[in-house]
Parts: sequence; structure tokens; C-alpha cells
Amino acid sequence: MTLTQNEIGKGIELLTNNLEQLQDEEPEVGDFHQAFEVYCIRKYSLGTSATTQHNPGGKHDLGIDYFLARQSKFHVGQCKIPEKDWLEANPEKIKLFGPAAINDPRDALRYLCGDSQVTPNDRVRYLYSLVEASRSKEDFSLEFFLIVFGKLNPRAKDSFDELKDTYKTKKSQSPLSAA
Repeated sequence: MTLTQNEIGKGIELLTNNLEQLQDEEPEVGDFHQAFEVYCIRKYSLGTSATTQHNPGGKHDLGIDYFLARQSKFHVGQCKIPEKDWLEANPEKIKLFGPAAINDPRDALRYLCGDSQVTPNDRVRYLYSLVEASRSKEDFSLEFFLIVFGKLNPRAKDSFDELKDTYKTKKSQSPLSAA
């Protein structure tokens, strides 16, 4: 289904208004990107009993914007949204993201699967310890969400497909689920 420029513009306007309202209502949401992260957390929530870590970001966050954990189920997310100024200047245009958008999910998955020697921050190490403690359980699942408000360009799409294929292969070797 192809959207018209008018429909795209209306969708951008609705989301922008929703994110601005979220910023106004919740003082801990400091900027537009964080508002989008909160929006995504609510969309992919594991329920009210889940452990939620919003914005484990900062130095050495390995591209993880949030994670949710409930028992042996984990949702980990990286959110990509254009800057608010870009959206306002291009009200009917879809932002294209290049292959660099795939670097964060790749780094995070490598670390969470034990395939990386990078040094993460404390919050990401905490997530890793939760994953490791649950990995051998029968109902263990780890789903990584790359949430893009825009579109991946062809090279980024190829990189993303390659990343998914890598973890589908790993799934047959371990209880990791590729989403």
C-alpha cells in the first residue's frame, strides 16, 4: 500500500503531536527522541509486571534504547526517528536511514549473545546478567526491535536482512529468537 504525501503528512503531524503531549505530561521525558522511546516501550510492552529500563543509553549503551524483561522473556529496542526539526521542515517526506542504522542492533545482539568483548555500561551489563540467568530456561526468548519512523534505504535493508539471517542461524544453535 502506497501512502499519499497528504497521508504521510497527517501521520507525521499526529505522531509529533502525540510525542509533544507525552513530553508535556511526563517531566522525566527530556526530549523528542526519548518521547519516541516511551511510545515504543508502551507499544511493545510485556505488561505491568515487566521490569522496564528506559534509556539505558549514554556511553557504552551498545545501541540499546530500552529493554523490558518478564520472567524469561526479553524485549530489547533501538528507536530511530528523525530530529523534530527535520520532520517539521519535511512534513510530507519519509526519512531514509542508511546502513549505519543497523550498527546499533548488530552491536547489541553480538554482546547479548556473548559474541563481543566490548565494555558496556552498568545498565547493559545488568540486562546481560538477566539474559544469562534465563538463557537455559525452556521459555526463554529474546526479541530485538529496530523501530524506525521512516524507511531503510536499500543498502540498510540488505544489512538488516543479513543481520536477521545471522540470528536465525544462531536460533537453531541456541534458544535465541529472531524478531
